[in-house]
This record gives sequence, structure tokens and C-alpha cells, in this order.
Amino acid sequence: MKKVLTAMGSLAVATYTLCANGGAWQTGVPGTGSASASNKDRHTDVTIENETLKIDLYPEYAAVEVHYRMRNTGAKVQQDFFFPVERWGKNPDADTDAKAADVGHYRMTIDGREVGWTNILGPKEESSETTSGEIWEQNVSTSESWKKSVIPLERNQTREVTIRYTAKYAEQSESVSDDEHVSDAAFAYSLSPAATWKGPIGKGKIEINILHPEPEDVSIEAPKERFRKISDTRYEWEFENLEPTPADDIRIIAHSKYDSYPTGYSEEDLQRHASYVIRNDQYFLDHTDYDATASSTLSAQGKRNYDVVNIKADSQRELQTPWCEGVEGDGVGESITLDGQGRWHRRKHHARC
Repeated sequence: MKKVLTAMGSLAVATYTLCANGGAWQTGVPGTGSASASNKDRHTDVTIENETLKIDLYPEYAAVEVHYRMRNTGAKVQQDFFFPVERWGKNPDADTDAKAADVGHYRMTIDGREVGWTNILGPKEESSETTSGEIWEQNVSTSESWKKSVIPLERNQTREVTIRYTAKYAEQSESVSDDEHVSDAAFAYSLSPAATWKGPIGKGKIEINILHPEPEDVSIEAPKERFRKISDTRYEWEFENLEPTPADDIRIIAHSKYDSYPTGYSEEDLQRHASYVIRNDQYFLDHTDYDATASSTLSAQGKRNYDVVNIKADSQRELQTPWCEGVEGDGVGESITLDGQGRWHRRKHHARC
């Protein structure tokens, strides 16, 4: 499969629709969570004997895989299984309702066999987070939802349940004229819904892997002092007999907030599409004034070309013009070289063809 690189400078176009006079918006999924026995206060005889959770942090999303070993201590039952997904509500600055974000590639298996699910929507709640940057100070509502499945369980039966999905990082952003303010890009996973099962979680292990190029920019906001740092790109937390509460819920900052300002409005500035970026008291120059060379390039196909210059696509160019290496096989060892200074690498910059 050929590997391609899309335009680094086009994140704002790919993710957001900017308004000439500014605006506010949100993207991604505010939070997901451990499976619950019910979306209401109901009795269950099913316990979680073991839970293992792996969270892989990629440049623009998290990939999650969670395994449960569940045992029925009561009578034969068709056990409801609710997996929570939090969604943004209506943006107070938006004229129309945007389509609610959801997790991607959601799959659930029981003993290795895939099962179906349905979406269940819950009530809206006001978010406790009110600002994305320096200007937007309006509450944004969120709403609960669940992906509901059913697990058939005989008395004393043990079953292995696996959930896999991807979730784009949650961000709140705003623009005033050409100034842009982007909040922390966060991933949240709540362990507390697992308290609806019978008894504590017997044993558990949570693993966080940082698979994007800025591990130093990642921070685990919550829970405090639970995770052990294994390396610069790996954290682990192991526990026994955990009765999870909101204090155990996980919040990770995958990318820290930043502000972006144009360098000027002259013809030269507009052609360079340059801006100053401020992040964590550091200053960067984001521009496309650099040379790019590639070790190989895929030949043009019809009107579509795959030249390395495509990675410098500006806001007027569609994202259907990536660079693609041109050798046989998977392209292992092929590369591009950027010759310039002051470049700040935005978050979203790669894809596959």
C-alpha cells in the first residue's frame, strides 16, 4: 500500500471552516468511558473479573482497545451492556446544528465473535469547561449517549468482551478575523461507569502509548499519581479490587493549546501564508517558504499528480493532492526532505492512498 503525505499547512482547512469575521466551534469527542451495566440505576449480578485498557495516542486521534473478563454470579440473563460516548451539543455561535461527532470504527466482540449495537441518546448537560482561548467564554453543552449491546450469560458463565474504536481529540477553537485560538486537544475516558457492575473490578491494567512525534507535549491531567512512567512514550497503571469513582476517570492532553496570528497582510505575506504560533511560551513561524525534495514520486494518474510540492498546499488547494512515494512494495525507507527554517509542524499531516 502506497503511503502519502498531505499538506502540512492545511490543518485549519481540513478540520474547520473559518469565518471572515471569526467564530467559535468544537471538534472531536469530549469523552468515552468504561462499559456500564445500565444507563439507569438497575441491579446486576455480573462482575468484571479483569479489565485491560490500551490507549494509543496518534497525531489527531486516539485508538482504544479494552478487554473485559465478565462473570455472571446470578441466574441466566440477557445482560444489557452500555458503552458511553459523550457528544458536543449545539454551538451557541453556530447558525445551524452540526452533525454530532462520534467515535470511529466501533466494534464489540464476545468470545471473539462480533455483535451488533444501537445508539441510545441521553439528556444534555452543561460543560464545566467554558473557554477555548482568550475570547470565547460561552458554555458549550454536551450530551450523553450509549452504544447498547446485549450479552447472553448462563449462571456462573464467564465471557470475554472486547471493544475497539478510535476517537478524535476534543478541541474548542475560535477565530477573530485572522487570529486563531485553539484549546488543548484532549482525550477523556471515564472508568467510573464500571461501578454499575456488581462489586469492584478484580484486576486491571491501563497502558498509554504516545505514537505521535511530540511526546513531550503530552500530559496526563487525571487521575493524579496513578500512572507509572515506563518511558518517554509509555505509561502504565495496574490495580486490584478497584471500585471506580470520578476521581479515577482519565483525561489526557495529547496536544497543548496554541494561538496563531498572521505575520502581516502584504502581498508577500499573503503568498507565504505565514503566521506566528505561540504555544507554551514558545514562538514558532508557520510558513511554506521552504524547499521539499523526495526520494521517489508516484507517476501522475490522469489529472492527479503526487509531486512532493503538494505537501505545501495552501488554503485554496484541495486535500486530494498528496505526495506519494513511487517504488514497489510498501515504500519502506522512502523519505522527503524539507530545507528551511522556522517551520512549525501542525498536528494533522499524513494519510494513506
